[in-house]
Amino acid sequence: MNKKRVLVIMGGTSTEREVSLKTGEQIYNNLDRGKYIVSKLLINKNEDIFKILSMKDEIDFVYIALHGSFGEDGSVQAILDTMGLKYSGPKMLTSSICMDKNVCKKLVKDYVNVIPGTSMKKDSLLKYEDAKKYGNKLVLKQVNGGSSLGLYIVDNEKDYNNAIVEIFKLSDEIILEKYIKGIEISVPVIDNIVYPTVRITPLKSDTFDYESKYSDDGAIEEVYEFNKSLQEKINSMSKTIYDKINCNSFCRIDYLIDENEVVYMIEVNTLPGMTKASILPKSLMSKGIDYKSALDLLIESSIK
Repeated sequence: MNKKRVLVIMGGTSTEREVSLKTGEQIYNNLDRGKYIVSKLLINKNEDIFKILSMKDEIDFVYIALHGSFGEDGSVQAILDTMGLKYSGPKMLTSSICMDKNVCKKLVKDYVNVIPGTSMKKDSLLKYEDAKKYGNKLVLKQVNGGSSLGLYIVDNEKDYNNAIVEIFKLSDEIILEKYIKGIEISVPVIDNIVYPTVRITPLKSDTFDYESKYSDDGAIEEVYEFNKSLQEKINSMSKTIYDKINCNSFCRIDYLIDENEVVYMIEVNTLPGMTKASILPKSLMSKGIDYKSALDLLIESSIK
């Protein structure tokens, strides 16, 4: 059997660099050497992606272990497309759409529930009193960030204004949403197959923020089967979203379920974290798919 030559790219220049390095190293270390010849490239500045040109003839597949801007927003995907290289995850347009939470919500809102809200730029900021039309408690976050960086829950004018200042340090656009208390879940979809739901219970805050995701004992993440009707709703929504964003490989979709079992899409992750402790590997492990086999599955779904 001819071994596939896989290059893992990691690092990057976004605020999620450290997460990317952890993901990339675990992918690099765990790709099956019986199936792949594996190399890696550390991205310290965006131009480093063009180092691939000198090794292009020795690469069959690029595993993108980047997170955040440049890696998930369609930029790297477009560059690899021009090089004629296959890579992990959705294509350029889908990646770009899903990176912009506001655009993604607009694309799917006619088919699934999305959290009520709007987006704001510096020239279109809502005053606190006007923002309260979405609720007395509000969520503010950057439009194109991940790992829950730049996420704030506020219920007064001072915190609202402070959140705006802090988020504009990370992004030029803000998502403003109604705060909905409920259960957070995440669902992987790979090659149009919905995998088991992972229920997330934050232990250190009201939501699954950066500290909850990456600190020890920050949250309980467990594979969870809801009642038949609710689980069927979650699975159906996941298939619909996967189809409407034209994913054609893999993604992880995050949801919020309120007290009346209304399911709201939060966002779509086109390059979900892939440390062994990440949500997607936990979901697949519950189906008997170990970490190495999960990497095989993600590569196969991207190549077809």
